[in-house]
Amino acid sequence: DSSNLAECIRLAYLLQCLKASERQHPVPAPYDFLRMATQGGADCLNRPDLGALAVGRAADFFAVDLNRIEYIGANHDPRSLPAKVGFSGPVDMTVINGKVVWRNGEFPGLDEM
Repeated sequence: DSSNLAECIRLAYLLQCLKASERQHPVPAPYDFLRMATQGGADCLNRPDLGALAVGRAADFFAVDLNRIEYIGANHDPRSLPAKVGFSGPVDMTVINGKVVWRNGEFPGLDEM
């Protein structure tokens, strides 16, 4: 277990695609895997303050520059990125509880010594 949510989303999607020809029902949409991992995880933990970007929620998320070549497969639908393409490099921004803690290789707000 790598504790990598993005990797788990992609593997779940790819495994469903692998077995799709053996089933009667279609593979869920790529975005459904992201929703199951985020909103579904929050629901399982009974944490209404987590799982989605909305007023009153924790607002923990990361952002990547979709113009990088490795993410070209998600240009038509950025929400499908975790399932179809995955994340292979560093993120460009991380937000925890609504505060930017990492942006473009720096920790904004961190005092230099």
